[in-house]
Amino acid sequence: MPFRRPLPTHPIARRDELRRRRAGRFGVATMMVLMAVLTLPEILATPTYSVHLPAATADQAPPELPDGSRVVLETGTALEVQYYKHRREVRLSDGAAEFTINKDADRPFEAKAGGVVARTDEGSFGLRRAGSAVRVEVRSGTVEVSEGRWNRRKSVVLQAGQGVQTRPEGGLTEVFIVTR
Repeated sequence: MPFRRPLPTHPIARRDELRRRRAGRFGVATMMVLMAVLTLPEILATPTYSVHLPAATADQAPPELPDGSRVVLETGTALEVQYYKHRREVRLSDGAAEFTINKDADRPFEAKAGGVVARTDEGSFGLRRAGSAVRVEVRSGTVEVSEGRWNRRKSVVLQAGQGVQTRPEGGLTEVFIVTR
């Protein structure tokens, strides 16, 4: 239970204290309304494009996404693709995929696998998930990789030829050089 100071006994001091309390409450209420106005449209957004790419087979051609980006799925990999007004998002539940992303400054591309998010505007990278283990390898461009819950999220920016993966105990490994 919050501690409340008693109101002063002098009438003018009491009036000033009540005015300060009302102003504080008004400030908190204003901030909450402002946060709701700014975040609610994104939370309630419906995708402008949505498709579930089923498990890939060996004879299947790689699908092209509406913005010209390409994704190559490893056999047995399924992918959920959703494009919104201000972002492009894919979810990988298991398997591996290679992404070649076309530039769209208004909509960054986010690939999600478990608690890992790989975000870029343009470039190509690979994403592999096996259970809770996730690995990201950048082929070209720059990719920001973040991991963890929203209140403890850790991020690292990868350049072409670099990679990172999750640790069994949580978190990301040090950046390593990708050899091909």
